[in-house]
Amino acid sequence: MLRAHLDSTAIAAYDVVIVGTSFAALPLARSLAPKRRVLLIEGGDAQEHDVFRELTHSDEYGHFSDGYWASHWIRAFGGTSSRWSGVVAPLDARDLDGSNDRPAWPLTLDDLTPWYQEAAAFLGRGPAVCAPARPWLDGLLYKPFSHDTPRRLGPDFSAIASDARLDLVTRHNVVRLVSDTRQHVTGLVVTDAARVTRAIALRPGQTVVLACGGLGNAQILMQPSPGTDVPVGNETGLVGRFLMEHPHVICADVIIDDTRLPPVPHGFGPALPAVTLSDALHSEYGLLACTLAIQGPVDAPDAAAERVHFETKFGRPLQHAIVFARSEQEPAATNRATVLPDRNWAGAHRLRTHCSFSSRDLRTIEVASRLFGERLLGQQAGVLRLRNTAIYRETSGGGHTMGTTRMGVSPATSVCDADQRVHGYDNLYLSGSSVFPAVGAVNPTLTIVALAYRLADHLARAGA
Repeated sequence: MLRAHLDSTAIAAYDVVIVGTSFAALPLARSLAPKRRVLLIEGGDAQEHDVFRELTHSDEYGHFSDGYWASHWIRAFGGTSSRWSGVVAPLDARDLDGSNDRPAWPLTLDDLTPWYQEAAAFLGRGPAVCAPARPWLDGLLYKPFSHDTPRRLGPDFSAIASDARLDLVTRHNVVRLVSDTRQHVTGLVVTDAARVTRAIALRPGQTVVLACGGLGNAQILMQPSPGTDVPVGNETGLVGRFLMEHPHVICADVIIDDTRLPPVPHGFGPALPAVTLSDALHSEYGLLACTLAIQGPVDAPDAAAERVHFETKFGRPLQHAIVFARSEQEPAATNRATVLPDRNWAGAHRLRTHCSFSSRDLRTIEVASRLFGERLLGQQAGVLRLRNTAIYRETSGGGHTMGTTRMGVSPATSVCDADQRVHGYDNLYLSGSSVFPAVGAVNPTLTIVALAYRLADHLARAGA
């Protein structure tokens, strides 16, 4: 049901209050709704409008600037689902284990696997898309991406607005949290579309879930609280730190025998062929995660003679393609969001962001590409030419905002625990890619949805 307004009396009816309506929110809400009364709070409207876009404007520095983060931080129903490319793949076990000097997740791949199946179904994919990478050529693993039609959540607006099990209020922006005890969230400060800001009290027993994006979650948890220097939910002082993206770049050209690529699993659907390196090679070279997608065939008339040469040498037809790297950015505390003194029209302090690639981030793409090329040539399966200038001068991102409220086992190193509960609070949870401690080298959407389903299961069992 669509609510027109919100106050302390109205909000008391709900067991769980979820801030946000994107992939981190809707699977959670729909899973909980048969068992709990759930309210979704959306800061924008059913569609995007400039007045709500203003709320995401930040001062941006580093490799991502000029409105980059704002373009992937959507104040409208469905959030960033309107930008999603449709690429799906699970993380690998090594992405969560803390190897190669990366922070470990407080979860294993086995913990996520059943929820990956739920997430795939929600996104319109079969269970085969959750299959792990499998060995291919020496030291290479074959890890195809599902690349089917992306699910947009915007069309769900009418269904949610008329659903008797779920309530939705739009055009209400949660500015900050209130806590009388620093152990329990006791209220929300909310600004409505009329630009009226009020404190809305929560009753005992209510649970709050922030599911409003990698920067949206952090912004709420960094808002100053009257009478104290420590914002509610940021007692660790780590909120906003470890801002990460996925480095994306066309890193090489390749002439390849595409018949040597393994078939995708039965029921996988449309696939984008991709490879990654074995655990042994990652360890030997000290690399971050990197997946290399083989996109083609492409027209390359200038390289036609070269292709014919290697077809003669290898004794088989070859195709021109490009190699597209989706890589990992290492977590650095200096890559972060902080709050500025000035406020937006909703009354929230605006953000300043800084996020820059490290030499390890870019070296990972270079070395992974070289190792891929060496193995192709050694097996007479193809020839690769590296685009060095592109790797070191043209690498950008995939529109993925991650790491700003990361999960872990200790408040000394993380913002929330393995159940996504903010350390020190009994009724405050986080959902979305902001909780990723390390980000692997795949689109985060499948993992975001899987974590939302896992959180729904936890809250249902905990009686939230």
